[in-house]
Amino acid sequence: MRKVHNDLKKERHLSGIDELTHVFNRRKFNELFIELWNQAKEEKQNISIMLIDLDYFKEFNDNYGHSAGDVMLKNIGEILEKESSKYGGYVFRYGGDEFVILFPDTNIIQGEEVGNTILKAINDAKLEHPYSPIGKVQTVSIGVTSTIPKDEINIKEFFNYADTALYLSKRYGRNRVSVWKI
Repeated sequence: MRKVHNDLKKERHLSGIDELTHVFNRRKFNELFIELWNQAKEEKQNISIMLIDLDYFKEFNDNYGHSAGDVMLKNIGEILEKESSKYGGYVFRYGGDEFVILFPDTNIIQGEEVGNTILKAINDAKLEHPYSPIGKVQTVSIGVTSTIPKDEINIKEFFNYADTALYLSKRYGRNRVSVWKI
């Protein structure tokens, strides 16, 4: 029985789906990011990337345990999938409590708007988190950037700009969207 379980787990990983949240996994992100980047470059279209971290998730896990943390991650994954699909986004669990969303043909203004829509949806879900210093519900910090790929910027730099925007969201109080304009 254990072999069957491990085989199914491996199959799901190889298929590109995160076993816990049922969104794409990091392996699939690495593949699709390059594909969408190259497509945007070829078609001279914008691509946006959004990095999302759950605020004070360690405190949640420390107080409620990893099973409750898993439920929280599933709930967040569902919200991200629902909201981003309205805008053609691809959701990935990047690791731990980190998610990434890629939006083809989306500029920085649209990316920021979608980020605020996602932020509102997560706040409106009122997922209890009494150990958060922000409030009594789970919140997220979001970093967004967008560009039309050119030779002057590579895919790693693009990702790092979104990571810098995420850092700014955390630094300036969390539960917010920050953008990095290229």
